Amino acid sequence: MLRPTDWECSLYDEVADHENKDAFKKLKKEYSDFFKFLKNVTGYEKVGFGKAASLNNLNREVRFSFDSPTLFTAAYSGVVILLIVEVKIKIIHHLPQPDWVYKRWPEHDNQTTLEIVTELKRIERVSEFDSPDKARLRGGLLLGDWVSRAVNISNGKVVQPQKMNLYSTHEGTVASLMYAFGIGDGTLIPYAACLIMEVYQTPKGGTVVKLLYKNQTDQNYLHNTIIPGCQEFCPVKKLKKLLADMIIDDDDELVEQERV
Repeated sequence: MLRPTDWECSLYDEVADHENKDAFKKLKKEYSDFFKFLKNVTGYEKVGFGKAASLNNLNREVRFSFDSPTLFTAAYSGVVILLIVEVKIKIIHHLPQPDWVYKRWPEHDNQTTLEIVTELKRIERVSEFDSPDKARLRGGLLLGDWVSRAVNISNGKVVQPQKMNLYSTHEGTVASLMYAFGIGDGTLIPYAACLIMEVYQTPKGGTVVKLLYKNQTDQNYLHNTIIPGCQEFCPVKKLKKLLADMIIDDDDELVEQERV
């Protein structure tokens, strides 16, 4: 549930391959010169556009060396993800970078290599969740857990823990849950981001929820996030109804859908 991008789901793979193939084919053609450049500067035999299923949800805090022969893979998405992780970590720590990292590409809106890599990573990650079917198959199980907790509180059932439930997770999990809620915004989930659901009792005895999203690592600012079809404080009954088609109740439901 907390690592949905690692869940082996043939149905998801089928849906994602079908929905993404045209866009990926276009990107492969558009950035063929860029992939060739990466091949030359990294010294690796192949930098192509292939499926990155085995590389989903890579740890953003992994520290590799560019000299390591195991850093890159033949899969395009793997190259992009690992490259941007390493470069950004080194830049954050003010370590010097080779000139090719800052090379500008007039044919690609005069972006630097780093900027292009960042954009390609964003496209790759967002493409995992940016349709109702993909969002449900990746985030529906965790969404069901969140909504069921709110429903239990609304019904007066004792919920443990009573004050706060914390989920230690990864950016792919946050992204999948946001898209399942219908609030994905097409951006990468940054370091230390978190999604918060607060549950309130109204003066008239009703129960409402409020979603907050923290996407800045250096500010104590929370964004009020509105679920489509609802308001800032969303009644639990309405929340459940709005998200009914996105919720997956348990693992067995996923397995059963794969068999259909």
